Amino acid sequence: MPLPSTSYFLRDCTITFHNLLNVNEFTRKNELWKGLMKYKWLSKMLFVFAIFASVLLIMSVVDWWSQTPDQVNSLTELGSVASSLFKGGYDLFVIGGLKYVVLILAEVVIFHFARRSLEIVTNEEVDNSFEAFWIAQKRMVKVAIFSFIMESIYSLVFKLGTSIIGLGWINPAGIFLIQCFFLGYAIIDNYNEIFHLTLKQSFKVAQRYAGVALVIGIPVYLIMLMPLLGTILGPILGAIAATITMNKLVRIDGGLDWAYQIE
Repeated sequence: MPLPSTSYFLRDCTITFHNLLNVNEFTRKNELWKGLMKYKWLSKMLFVFAIFASVLLIMSVVDWWSQTPDQVNSLTELGSVASSLFKGGYDLFVIGGLKYVVLILAEVVIFHFARRSLEIVTNEEVDNSFEAFWIAQKRMVKVAIFSFIMESIYSLVFKLGTSIIGLGWINPAGIFLIQCFFLGYAIIDNYNEIFHLTLKQSFKVAQRYAGVALVIGIPVYLIMLMPLLGTILGPILGAIAATITMNKLVRIDGGLDWAYQIE
């Protein structure tokens, strides 16, 4: 399946952005949080681990920030902060890996909110048993490892390519978008896993709906940098928005039969 055309990409970005803005209302209206505590000790344990990973993530950012005093002193507005983050960039092998650790630890909430959202938009029951969760948890580990490796490879190739043609100055922004795409893919895979797509098939779907993966990944990435609650709120936001968006776009485009044909 080829990558989406510009028109489809923009369509996907627009619909995803709209759904992101309506996540709060959708969550409150349908009380998506109900049933989460049935996981009891598991959800509490993973919440603690996610907080721990969040602290490590923030420490990495603070360490990077402390090494750029000139940039910090020149910041006078929020726009300058964003610009500085893009120019400075993050350590791919530290922060890149940590965000996937957070996703693995937060799979219990991703699992719950993705499946509850799908039940509501389709009005059909979705398997949310412990067996289904355990399959999804193991799948997330595989997806996280795959995403991290692919993210690192794509980032390295992009960096080498832009450096060769003299466009190295765009590396931080480009690498940031690459990270956001693969983060979005890791979240979208929770939707694809429900329909029993393989990892290869799921990645092809993410490429086809690259606009969804990117627009989901950007806010989730930034929210996950928030201390403590960001590691939970980011994945929840992404899981809900990705499920609603993918369900709508897949129906518009005639289903996923083409994906099942990929071997």
